[in-house]
Amino acid sequence: LDSGKTKLIELPPPRLEKGEVLIRSEFSLISSGTERMLINFGKSNLVSKAKSQPEKVSEVISKIKSEGIFNTLDAVSNKLDKPLPLGYCNAGIIVEVGENVTSFKVGDRVVSNGFHAELVTVSENLCALIPDEVSFEEAAFTVIAAVGLQGIRLLKPIMKGLFQNPMIVSFSLGLVWGYLDFQTPKFLNDFLVILGQAATPGALFAIGASLSFRKVDDPTSAFWLSFLKLFAHPFLVGIMAFYLFYIEPYAAAVMVITASLPVAGNTFMLAQHYKIDPERISAAILLSTLFSALTVTFTIALVL
Repeated sequence: LDSGKTKLIELPPPRLEKGEVLIRSEFSLISSGTERMLINFGKSNLVSKAKSQPEKVSEVISKIKSEGIFNTLDAVSNKLDKPLPLGYCNAGIIVEVGENVTSFKVGDRVVSNGFHAELVTVSENLCALIPDEVSFEEAAFTVIAAVGLQGIRLLKPIMKGLFQNPMIVSFSLGLVWGYLDFQTPKFLNDFLVILGQAATPGALFAIGASLSFRKVDDPTSAFWLSFLKLFAHPFLVGIMAFYLFYIEPYAAAVMVITASLPVAGNTFMLAQHYKIDPERISAAILLSTLFSALTVTFTIALVL
């Protein structure tokens, strides 16, 4: 991982642990995307490595606090100097089984997530028998195919969540209806107008009901959410609009004023739909709406 160089190394046979099998490789499939990513990661400098793995940076900082900077530097250097075996699509024959292995025996043809190596040790739970009619070459595609199938399995709940999201459904139906250029009947148009006018009062009623039925566990977080929306958001938009992208002054002022508005009611709808802290969002909407009478007025006076 320190240089990104690929090496072929002669090593003793790996030691067999409990619950593992020793496999003599017959075929090993190269996953070009994953392995190229690891090689490019090794070739990158320390700054690029840190950017690509920010969670590791937090671990390093914690280690510096507990063990000191020199011990941490040694540990990081040793970690980067350690060779990293590539590969996870292996097909071969079991030549030895460890203790407590019950599903396989010596001579079984298996597919596993073993490395690119002549001999690999793999946990019993990460192996599967190869049917007699399947060749080693064909079986080597099993693991990478399983990754793709898992993506297809995850697609179903994702699509289900999208089609159950009322905002996405309403926007999509509106776009389709507008594209087809159908004439909306007058009674239906009047009904939709009334329904649209009732949306904001209905959302505010639901927000109030949420606050009355359940107490907010952490009002401090609602305060900080309101502060970020009323102050930090318009400040960042102003910096980008006026000094980074040099947008025309009047349009930039409209952007800043819009950014200074309180937390929108549709965030409560999403929080309620996904059951993610609706009470806290309700409190943030309430606080930001109360304070916006001052902050929006100040923003308008500042930018216009």
